[in-house]
Amino acid sequence: MEVPLVVDVAGSELQIVDTPSQDKENIFDGMDDAVAQIREQCEFYFSDANILKDQFMLNQVKSSADGWVKLGIIEKFKKVQRLTQDHSVVVRALSMSSKLEVSEDGLSVRRRDPLPSWDPAVYHRTIILTDLPEDVELSHAKVTELFTTDQASPLLVRLFLPGRKVPSDLKRSQALHPQLGTKFSAVIEFANRTLASKAISRARQHWPGAYVHLLSYGSKKPTDANPKKKEKKVHFACTFIILAADLIRSNMVNSRMGLLTSKDELSASSDFLDAFVHLLGDHLWLVPQIL
Repeated sequence: MEVPLVVDVAGSELQIVDTPSQDKENIFDGMDDAVAQIREQCEFYFSDANILKDQFMLNQVKSSADGWVKLGIIEKFKKVQRLTQDHSVVVRALSMSSKLEVSEDGLSVRRRDPLPSWDPAVYHRTIILTDLPEDVELSHAKVTELFTTDQASPLLVRLFLPGRKVPSDLKRSQALHPQLGTKFSAVIEFANRTLASKAISRARQHWPGAYVHLLSYGSKKPTDANPKKKEKKVHFACTFIILAADLIRSNMVNSRMGLLTSKDELSASSDFLDAFVHLLGDHLWLVPQIL
């Protein structure tokens, strides 16, 4: 029989409390929670939503022909270290995963599935949230909670502080949304565009003055980073303008002289001009000046 270490006195009765057993139960419950959190955190590191956008993790996976990553690297991540610094606990947690597998020697881990292909549609189901009120402080947990519904939770939440380098997958988005890299911004990915659109509505209800849009849209058009390429485009447009001007002048002269008598000729000329108008686009205003 186990000897109780603590005896509480309540009134005239003695109540024996088996403290050691209760402590053991609490320890095991806490350990199970930690194991589950470690598994979920590591599954996130290797997930389809994160792996292609996390350059460090992607490099680690690609550095091995079979996709193995040293557990020692994963165990150094701050979020894992907050949960445990015991290698055996990490091995136990990942051994329970249906998405990851641990090597026989217990020193490496990898995805069970091959690396996913890049999905260009991701920009149409990802939103940017920035220009929030000064008293608003957001964390990964708060953002996830805010945008979690009965239907689903965000696939990926990334928070960017001002002055921090923007990852390569968001470079193009930075041209559309200049707040990226200059202001505190949250970039949130969803499973589909419908969920992303609902999240935009929810964010605008919470913060009416905030800037919240799909990554694929913005208030600013991307700038052309290559001036030579831009110069070629302008030269190409000007060439067409000159040709169009010549055609217009020719039509004016021929029309006055009665030389355009064929309906086919008139139709072909009209179609040709329509094609020029379409190609010239924003440069059409230069035609009268050349004429």
